[in-house]
Amino acid sequence: MANAEKYTSKNKEFVNRLLAWFSKNGRHDLPWRQTRDPWHTLIAATLLRKTTTDQAAKMYVKFIEKFATPELLASADPADVKDMLRPLGMEHTRAQKLTELAREIIKRYDGIIPSTLEELKGLPLVGNYTASEVLCVAFGKDEPMVDRNMIRIMQRVFSFTSKKKRPHTDQLTWQFARTLIPPGSGREFNYGIMDFAHYVCKARDPLCQICLINDICDYGIKRLRGSGSVEG
Repeated sequence: MANAEKYTSKNKEFVNRLLAWFSKNGRHDLPWRQTRDPWHTLIAATLLRKTTTDQAAKMYVKFIEKFATPELLASADPADVKDMLRPLGMEHTRAQKLTELAREIIKRYDGIIPSTLEELKGLPLVGNYTASEVLCVAFGKDEPMVDRNMIRIMQRVFSFTSKKKRPHTDQLTWQFARTLIPPGSGREFNYGIMDFAHYVCKARDPLCQICLINDICDYGIKRLRGSGSVEG
């Protein structure tokens, strides 16, 4: 892993610019970004899997209105849950897993969402990413949300590379991502990464020419100066 100390000043500049950009350009109107409720955060994370943001947003509002707590979902008619989720696809699996999640939360924690990484990861549907998302968004902890967007930006800006074929499973990837988070602003930072990757630092044809960090991004500098071949 790259030496975190090497990038201390660069980290700060990158973070400051990213947060300023997110403040003006972020998708602040997404419904799950209006809450810090851990249950609602879990629901959003599940609904967003293998679907579009627009589809998930519509379903999230309806789902939360009807199943605002684990108790309400756990006691619901499975057929009703399945029918509600049908527009997203995979409704049988989604309904089954979400109901199982609600019941486990009630069984193990009396309906209260746990606030530690290991406890969250012990729940159905919850892996490293979702657990970190709940800790960051709902509990205000400075945890990184390492997905392909975060990994892509780390690779491009800092030339960070993982030796694993699946970088999101590499603890070194998570450790490096954690060094980037500004204390007390993990939520804004993670959302900023998502939106910046969506609008600017795209997987294909990134907008390096208008990027706000193109002068401190390893990839952007090479691409704009033409001083070496880079992959899109």
